Amino acid sequence: SKNVTMYVKVPSGQTVPTGTYTDSPGTLVYWTGGNSATSSLSVTEDAPAACGASTGNLAFGTYTGAVKTAQASVTVTCTSGAGYTIALSSGSNYSGSTRRMKSSAGHYIGYALYKDAGFTTAWGDGTTGGTTASGTGNGAAQAFTVYGRAPAASSPVPGSYSDAVIVTVTY
Repeated sequence: SKNVTMYVKVPSGQTVPTGTYTDSPGTLVYWTGGNSATSSLSVTEDAPAACGASTGNLAFGTYTGAVKTAQASVTVTCTSGAGYTIALSSGSNYSGSTRRMKSSAGHYIGYALYKDAGFTTAWGDGTTGGTTASGTGNGAAQAFTVYGRAPAASSPVPGSYSDAVIVTVTY
């Protein structure tokens, strides 16, 4: 018997859908002393799903007590064919069923996040405060708009208000 090492190289930089790839490039024939033996060679490669995300800040600007709206982007880049969902947490100051921004003095201004410009479909984590968004990767960046709305309030206490919402991409 004789061991023969064969090397297979998969070029980098390819954009391929997630999955397992198999090829049988041919049959190997061994000749020794007038006799031959054959063996098939199978090549397999796994292309796992991978995703990345980036976000922008949702800034309402100066709040005077009137209804205020704003929007931001969540951009997801996943390998081609990878299904994913985008969940938004309830935020750091969630209370009852309301997301809230908090000032350093401990005052709050409520707000809500939506998947649509008509403010009809709440965006959340699927358990509290709305549903998730979903998509299928194509290897390129895919942008989703987050629409925010702070309702009218009488006499908001002056200050700088903020909240932290965690964006989770599951694939």
